[in-house]
Amino acid sequence: MLRFRKSDRCRICRDERALRTCSRRKKDIGWRCCNELRIDRRCPSECDYALKEDENSPMPAFRADSVTEFVHAIKLFLDLWISIPQSTLAGKTPAAVAAEDEKRFLEWLAGYQYPLHFPMNYLLNKLGLQKYPEPETDDPEDIARDYLNAVIAMDWQALRQYSINQDTDEDLAQRYTEIIQNIPLLKRTNHHNIIHAGIADDGVTAMVYMEINRRYDWTLIFGKQDEGWRLRHQINGTPKLFYELNKRHGQIAQYLSEGKDAQAWEALQESLSLYPDSADLYYYLGIYWQIVKQLDKAKIAFFDSIALDNDFYAPIFSLGSINLAQEELDEAEYWFAKLYDKNAEDPLVLNNLGAAYAGQGRIDEAKELWQKALKIDPNLEPAKRNLERHK
Repeated sequence: MLRFRKSDRCRICRDERALRTCSRRKKDIGWRCCNELRIDRRCPSECDYALKEDENSPMPAFRADSVTEFVHAIKLFLDLWISIPQSTLAGKTPAAVAAEDEKRFLEWLAGYQYPLHFPMNYLLNKLGLQKYPEPETDDPEDIARDYLNAVIAMDWQALRQYSINQDTDEDLAQRYTEIIQNIPLLKRTNHHNIIHAGIADDGVTAMVYMEINRRYDWTLIFGKQDEGWRLRHQINGTPKLFYELNKRHGQIAQYLSEGKDAQAWEALQESLSLYPDSADLYYYLGIYWQIVKQLDKAKIAFFDSIALDNDFYAPIFSLGSINLAQEELDEAEYWFAKLYDKNAEDPLVLNNLGAAYAGQGRIDEAKELWQKALKIDPNLEPAKRNLERHK
């Protein structure tokens, strides 16, 4: 069973984090050292991580807590396996058969099914055979590694490409970079290692749990989009905190609705230290600044929220509404037009975009939007008043 220790290192290498107890060595070890031990098939069968024979495959089954661990284990095993005589190869080793009769060996190899992420080209390369073209991988663990490697290289501008944010607005892109660049732990990152990873039952959420600088827990949350996996946000801690986020949102929202400003502020600051690039928390921060009547700070917080999630309706609407109230009409038009692109049947968006047009003297365009809003929601009083005002 996977276990987490804050201070213990692997009792063999003294480098990676100890995650499981080895029944052979009677020591707490990391997954790399576990792999190096278990490939000889001598681990007791009661060990959860012992190799399990599969009569339908020339390879045993491996339990692993991440794709990274699985591939590492398979490669170590293949290094040994190619020199082990196989009964299905007339007692010859895979290396010998591949050297004698490449076609026969490849036909034999093709007679089996292999798990996803099996490093077939690694095996072919070890045997001196021609490798197959490999499709581009789309795996959260690969993205997490690339992301944190860019962090270590301080290539901050490269980070946004891995995120859910693809808007072409240069100001949003720059602000995303600034927020990430100012996360304290990321500024000090010089090493990372995957502890475990997995995809949720919904198939559209994935978590990659890392150790940073051989000490700190860090979790990356990914969302599945049409173009593949994208980073949604990060957690300064273990995956357990992911399941606490909605509860924290609810508590902050309750404080704000009850006018408990001090409690809301304290909860926001604590939560932002744990979820430093959460668009939701920056949105709630904007609401807080609105309640305490510091609208300039509210606008900054809403903009930050949008920078972290370019399609987040609530902060876009809120920022546009403040712009509208302050007669910053070009800005208001920009944000409500952005919402209109994806919410063309939303009567509130239609009404506010119309108000921005009217403030610019574009009355006919405004009326058209208000009339459309009332067709969708005949009881929308703001649209009624706007039409009455501009008869």
